[in-house]
Amino acid sequence: MSSSTTSSSEQLLPPSTSSLTSTSATTTSLSTISCESCRHSHKKCDRQLPSCTKCSKKGIECNYSEPKKRGKASDAYKKNKKQKTDFPHQNQIAQSSHEDLIQQVSEFYFTFVCSGYPVLDKTKLEYFTNEYLTKFENGEHVELIANDFIHSEEELQLLYVLFLSMKAIYYQFHYELDIAEEIMKKCEKLLGQYLTQSFNFYIYASCQLVAVYYSGIGDLSRLKFYETLVNFYLNHLTGNTFDLYEKNLERRAAFVSGITNDMATDGVSSFIERVPKIFQVTVDQKLDNILLPGTLEYIRTAPATTQNYAFFRQVLEFVFKVIGQFRAEYCSRLTFCNTETALKFAQVNRHLIYCGFHMQYLTRMPSMANELEELALKVSCITESEYFRYCSAEMIGCVKTAAEIHLRICKQIENGSRRNNAPLITTTGKSLNIDYYAILEKDLNALTCMEKKFKRVSMVCGTLIQEIRITLQNHYNMQVNTLNLATAQALRLPTIIAQQQQHQQHQQQHTSPQSSHEGDDKWMSLIKYLEAIKERIGNQPSEEPEETDDDAFLDFDSLTN
Repeated sequence: MSSSTTSSSEQLLPPSTSSLTSTSATTTSLSTISCESCRHSHKKCDRQLPSCTKCSKKGIECNYSEPKKRGKASDAYKKNKKQKTDFPHQNQIAQSSHEDLIQQVSEFYFTFVCSGYPVLDKTKLEYFTNEYLTKFENGEHVELIANDFIHSEEELQLLYVLFLSMKAIYYQFHYELDIAEEIMKKCEKLLGQYLTQSFNFYIYASCQLVAVYYSGIGDLSRLKFYETLVNFYLNHLTGNTFDLYEKNLERRAAFVSGITNDMATDGVSSFIERVPKIFQVTVDQKLDNILLPGTLEYIRTAPATTQNYAFFRQVLEFVFKVIGQFRAEYCSRLTFCNTETALKFAQVNRHLIYCGFHMQYLTRMPSMANELEELALKVSCITESEYFRYCSAEMIGCVKTAAEIHLRICKQIENGSRRNNAPLITTTGKSLNIDYYAILEKDLNALTCMEKKFKRVSMVCGTLIQEIRITLQNHYNMQVNTLNLATAQALRLPTIIAQQQQHQQHQQQHTSPQSSHEGDDKWMSLIKYLEAIKERIGNQPSEEPEETDDDAFLDFDSLTN
């Protein structure tokens, strides 16, 4: 069993410095830190006051620096500790203090990266960052002091490697790719040293996060290399009872393994390849043993028909419901992963993955074009959520599919085979008038948002992004309504053009008062639809617990109410 096991000590608070340095007021007085001489010579100091034993024997002056307050050694510290729940954009990172940045990295991991399956207790990570991280970053000698969280020098060193992998992903998701790359190189260098020396859990927990990083880069060779290491570790533990965090590593590995392909896999193949393993490691039961015999094989080989799609949808909904209910119950026991933000972010992910599987199936069925377009529209609307920017590279595929669908529609409009703003009849019978150029612009914004943090987007979607830009530019050049600055930036138009267009728009608003009313009428149906979508994905001020369960999530009809 790995050293990640924490048993009953998981929820303990870090020990106070006084409990580690002295046992009573009557014992010999000790300093809370080593003296300067012992620290520089990397020798163990007995911290005696006024002079340690080594300095006394050498006959030299013994100096103790004023200790810096770290950790949670006092109730006052814990009470006054500032809580950070928001996450900065690129231009805010540089303004964050070092302590704030460390806390943001930790919060980011537990809110967005681990997906409810962390590989260590948050209190343990906070203890490490408070007590030891600064020493590691300054290249100082780090001496382990007895505590309830970290039990060996090796574990201490590997927690630093794990934190580096978290930090690299944090910078990657905040568009600081050069800094992320520098941190990841340091992380990999340290990993290389320990891989041949140890079989510690935190080595492979770090490898899993490195795999997540390279999935965004698009370096599939390194991604598969680190995935293989994680699977080797998990296979080695087969037959043993996994502890809480080893099981979480297995669950995260099952999710991440699906993004090693080139994102060209069709929905059925992707479902058959990935979902049974995810289901098994999540609920500890094989999907084949729960479904009717031969169900998965039938889905794999059956032709794409309306009847078979209905069957595929039933199976997909069942799997999502079971996994969702298990995850909700599991996360409720981990308070540090059960925040409102984490729940809303998870809901966005579930919507995108669910729609992605359906779209890939329906692309083979021209007879269900309306259903396909409705799903693609939902994906485009979901990308406007404030939580979309924190989605992993796994979501590139479904956003790409939605953008391809909307680009094809816009080209049909261009060649006259289709009319823009024509009614779209939804699965609930509602009629929506959609400006598909506006929807395509949302797809462009989503792809460029992901492109800023994931180089893989340029590799997989570069041609698509260029086609969208050209299509939108040609369309808006023909329109009386003009672009705003944000759209011009996405299309990479000169700022002066956007300013001229805004000036023209200002004049039109004063000379043609009815034009804006015509535009409002045209957009009314879409705006209502967007508002319904946003309410479902968590943009409302508050959310009742029942709105986060998977029964509500699977009821897509409610999105158009």
